[in-house]
Amino acid sequence: RPAAGTVAQFPADLVSDNALFTLTGHMGMSATVDSKTVNPASPSKITVKVRAASNANTGDVTVTPVVPEGWEIKPGSVSLKSIPAGKAAIAYFNVVNTTGTGDATVQFKLTNTETGEELGTTSVALTGSLTADVEASDYAASSQETTSEQAPVSNAFDKNTNTFWHSKYSGTGANPPHWLAFKASPGEGNKIATITHLYRQDKPQDKLNGPAKNVAVYVVTASTANSVADVTDWGEPVATAVFPYTKELQTIKLPDTIPAGDVYVKFQINDAWGVSETSAGVTWAAVAELAATAKVTPVELTEPEQPKDNPEVAETPEATGVTISGDGVADGALSLKKGATAQLTAKVAPDDADQAVTWASSDDKVVTVDKTGKVTAVAKGVAKVTATTANGKSATVTVTVTEDSEVPGPTGPTEPTEPGTEKPTTKPTTKPNDGKLSATGADTAVLATIAALFALAGGAVVAVRRRSVR
Repeated sequence: RPAAGTVAQFPADLVSDNALFTLTGHMGMSATVDSKTVNPASPSKITVKVRAASNANTGDVTVTPVVPEGWEIKPGSVSLKSIPAGKAAIAYFNVVNTTGTGDATVQFKLTNTETGEELGTTSVALTGSLTADVEASDYAASSQETTSEQAPVSNAFDKNTNTFWHSKYSGTGANPPHWLAFKASPGEGNKIATITHLYRQDKPQDKLNGPAKNVAVYVVTASTANSVADVTDWGEPVATAVFPYTKELQTIKLPDTIPAGDVYVKFQINDAWGVSETSAGVTWAAVAELAATAKVTPVELTEPEQPKDNPEVAETPEATGVTISGDGVADGALSLKKGATAQLTAKVAPDDADQAVTWASSDDKVVTVDKTGKVTAVAKGVAKVTATTANGKSATVTVTVTEDSEVPGPTGPTEPTEPGTEKPTTKPTTKPNDGKLSATGADTAVLATIAALFALAGGAVVAVRRRSVR
């Protein structure tokens, strides 16, 4: 049975159309390094990427490196503002080995800046050396195979572990000792410190086909000859070694008596292992890479410049106030009949402040309010409904609940009227003639006179003659 959180694929006829998956990206961190090989003269730059979950911001976070003894890293930490959901931010670090050599691991911890809670880790693997390869040129060899395969001496100095030099074996093969020579240029006043040798890498470990076994290194100053091929007296070897049956990198440490500056170096293979570790030694030789290294002058480790375009969650201003509106709300009051509802809306100032509020009723037996601001009238009475922001700003509406048979009072002041525009109050009068209308001749005469006067003034009068009803 697949574990929770894994994605499994099933035949369509088994799952029909219900094989749907929702994948949510979680917050994560990764690290890459410019160069895994480090020395005191050549620090390496590490890039740490922090990615927010697809559905949540990270909050403010801090990336802190942890290095082993003999290593130094700057800066000691990098603080990142809250990263928006689905986005990534970058932090840069420079690292160098001061005394450490060999394999090393630099770890990075991601923590919540405010609480210190650990949110994740990542790491990079490095290899430290106190020396660096020096420039090599003017190559020569005792022989080279260029007939059955292209394995010239230059292959041993091309920085490509997939190529190799091989002694001549076509026709009349060359016999040991085999040697390769080159010019090493560590710089004025500097000395080469080691010779590194890498056997061909295309053979399986149990059938290496004759890696070097007994070797010797010769060094003479470059001023003794015009080129490495012109050197006639190499003197005595400055170092010797017995290599194991392996294709791993081998290093020969040289004595401090090596002359400073440019030198000629001869690496001599006196004999080799067999095709297998237990078989008789072979007469040929091969080398994938040959190099000289020199002690380096440490440089001061500096802090890298951090990115200026990392995404950040915009800072939300503090709420300064809140107002409540809704149908029927006037001057902070609202009247409802029992059982009725109303939707209230809270507006937080300023507009870009957090608009979230908490709704509450002073008396749930009279009025209830849900988290959206919907008010329900429960029973006759008066209660206050309050909206409160995260930082404590609040506004209140007074809700009056009446029974169905009651007429609710005004929820606010009536509109003001201008002087002279008041409507007269009509008082009931007793109708004459038991409510029957009548008009006398005098009435008609009066109406005619009024009409004539208005006509002379340019007005218009419509007169309705009433008939007497008896």
